[in-house]
Amino acid sequence: MKMLQEKIKNDDLRDTYWTRVYISSNDESQKTKLLICVSHEYIFSLFNTTELDEAKINQWFEGVIKKWELQEETIFNKEINFDIYANTLEGRERGLKFLKENVL
Repeated sequence: MKMLQEKIKNDDLRDTYWTRVYISSNDESQKTKLLICVSHEYIFSLFNTTELDEAKINQWFEGVIKKWELQEETIFNKEINFDIYANTLEGRERGLKFLKENVL
């Protein structure tokens, strides 16, 4: 599986980090896109901190990528995959709406 990831972006207006990952099979016969976002509050809780830095964000992102790598071929069942991290259901719904309306 091949993964090409964009730089992680910060949307201060929504207190959200987000990125896109383009995934293809080794022979490139199958492709999908992975859209990921995480709320600042989720990262605060995860690392038990009130300060964010690039190292923490990258550490979190690497874990997300590993999770998706384990999906293997099933990752290609959808043209676009969404992965949203927030502390509440409302936050996850807002994250999905953001990805669909602003990132897609």
